[in-house]
Amino acid sequence: MERLKEKPQYSFLVNTGLYVMNPSVIDLIPDNRLFHITHLMDKIIENKGTIGVYPVSEKAWIDVGQWSEYHKALKMIEGI
Repeated sequence: MERLKEKPQYSFLVNTGLYVMNPSVIDLIPDNRLFHITHLMDKIIENKGTIGVYPVSEKAWIDVGQWSEYHKALKMIEGI
């Protein structure tokens, strides 16, 4: 008999959407047109620049996409 494993857990690295840039990279962004962050990263690499990453643990991640989670995050920050 085969069984269904309900709600399996997976572990993936995801982009948290926070970018910290040296102000000099702004010169690599073309004026007045859509320019994706991944294209900027390509340009930085082409120009012999460096890109670093900082993994954020699941326990340090707060998804504030919902108002209830946002308010919870504010309360947590106030307590720090």
